[in-house]
Amino acid sequence: MTLPRMAYNEDTSNKRRQGMLAKARRVLEETRALRDEDLNNVLIVRAKLAEKTRELERVQAQTGRTSPSRGRPASYLERRGTSDLFVAAKTAALEQRALDLEKRNSDLVAQVETLKGGASIDDLNSFTAHQAWKTTVSDLEAKLKAKDAEVARQRSSSTSMGGNGMDWYRVEALLEEHASYRESLGGKLQALRSDKEFLQKELHRKENDYQSLELRLQTLQRRMAVL
Repeated sequence: MTLPRMAYNEDTSNKRRQGMLAKARRVLEETRALRDEDLNNVLIVRAKLAEKTRELERVQAQTGRTSPSRGRPASYLERRGTSDLFVAAKTAALEQRALDLEKRNSDLVAQVETLKGGASIDDLNSFTAHQAWKTTVSDLEAKLKAKDAEVARQRSSSTSMGGNGMDWYRVEALLEEHASYRESLGGKLQALRSDKEFLQKELHRKENDYQSLELRLQTLQRRMAVL
């Protein structure tokens, strides 16, 4: 009973492999046929393009105009220019990606150093949140400084132009816009500070809960050891 069953299973697996191989061969043959068809289409298109180019050169020669494509064809130059643009764009994208990776690497190194110093995972999470908060605040402060510089430039330009009425109206509008912008930024900063304080309180509460759980666990372990 065992040997015939093993032989049957082996025959079934062999037939399954043969079927899979036959299917793979069919797919490969179909792919090759499509490739050959695409290659033939490309050759036909290139032949038609060359024929049209020769006809255009004959017409230009008959009308007395010289053909602009002497030596290398224009399509080659266009392809070369497109390739150069593609390479430049790809290089810029890779450079930006390298800068992002370097920044990420520096952040990871700082986190590893924090862990090496004996910090816990909660400390690392607090450190990461603090870094994100500092980055957001720095961005807001940079925007605020840019607005201050713009207002200062407008004031200096309006003063040098001799006190034109329209310029003063513009300066007043800018000052009002700047005041509202500073107010909105102040609200955002205050909200960020409140969020930071709330997160710090939550972190301290979690740490206290963790310590109490550790004490309870130690107590239970001692009781189990006594029993």
